Amino acid sequence: SGTENGYLAEGGVALAGSGATVNLAAGTTYNFDGTTGGLSIGQSLTLAGNGATLNAQGNGVNVVNLTTGANTVTLNNLTVKNGGTGVYFYPYNPSGVALTLNNVTITGNSSTGLYVSYSGYSSTVNLNNCTISNNDTYSGNGGIFNYYYGTMTLTNCTISGNGNATYPPTAGGIQNYGTLNLDSATTVTGNTGYQTGGIYNAGTIIGTVTSSQVHGNTATYTDLTNAGADFYNSGTATFVYNPDGEA
Repeated sequence: SGTENGYLAEGGVALAGSGATVNLAAGTTYNFDGTTGGLSIGQSLTLAGNGATLNAQGNGVNVVNLTTGANTVTLNNLTVKNGGTGVYFYPYNPSGVALTLNNVTITGNSSTGLYVSYSGYSSTVNLNNCTISNNDTYSGNGGIFNYYYGTMTLTNCTISGNGNATYPPTAGGIQNYGTLNLDSATTVTGNTGYQTGGIYNAGTIIGTVTSSQVHGNTATYTDLTNAGADFYNSGTATFVYNPDGEA
């Protein structure tokens, strides 16, 4: 517990071999001062957070930066906060790459919570029991941005309070250009965006999304109200809206 310099976490990751497990000290906050960025991961590994926090202290860096070589990465029991982008994932591998987040909270980042970038190669991203909240406080891409070739599955996740009215993103909650799958326990609520507050889909959403999952969002584009404030679709998706009782 307590507070440590973020370089301790970065040093542990840098020294770890491919496929290793790196354990952070339980309950410890690792502070990054912004001079060399956040925590960079360039190999396959498991980062066991043990309740630790990675804190960029408002320096605008990517708190966790997954780069070439990070082919299979798992983040467990961790809070990622106060950066520019919370978790930035560049999936560069012709054979495909995989990122799994278990019990991870991404919060308070000024640009985007989780950003899955475009590399021309496929990626698989699984979020289990995660919270993506209060990101994009200035100007960015909301809670989650999933680019082309990305397949993302959210299980029992909360996407809330992302985006802002002053410099609104296209969507406050989720922007999807790849393939997205939300289970019935995942909620997208209380987000703010321009085109829509909840989910902007220009890719494919598997299954049916309902207003019991996606509701209470705000779109600053004045022509969009009710369902439009929660969901915008220019791709392939089914959204069932209940105007008499969203929740």
